[in-house]
Amino acid sequence: MTVGGGVSYTDGTASDTFTIATVTPLVYNPSCAQSGTEPIQTGEIAATITTSGKTGVLHIVWAHCGIATVTRSTT
Repeated sequence: MTVGGGVSYTDGTASDTFTIATVTPLVYNPSCAQSGTEPIQTGEIAATITTSGKTGVLHIVWAHCGIATVTRSTT
């Protein structure tokens, strides 16, 4: 499963953007949820947010039916 898209917002001189993209396709596995975690077996998405001229990226990684790991970086 893949996701992608974005949205932007402008109010006067302020402009914000949000984009999401699939880095590695998500593998849905309903048996993963039986172990008390999310039903995603593996995959990675990245969400990029830009506001007031600053950009941040969230990387969300699923592995081995575990709870997603989220890391943040700024540019």
